Amino acid sequence: MGVELGLGAVLIQALVRRGRLPLEEARGVLERIAHRRGWLGRPIYEEALRVLEELQGRD
Repeated sequence: MGVELGLGAVLIQALVRRGRLPLEEARGVLERIAHRRGWLGRPIYEEALRVLEELQGRD
């Protein structure tokens, strides 16, 4: 299950980096996945948010 959780976060980040998913939409997707998988507030969620914030800073 850990691989599945990480894969969701990594895939979202990759799509944002490649311009396939707008940042705001990516945050919404991340929130929905986190809520469904029960990892709101967990380290993997916090790290995914941090990376999305970094990507936003590059715009």
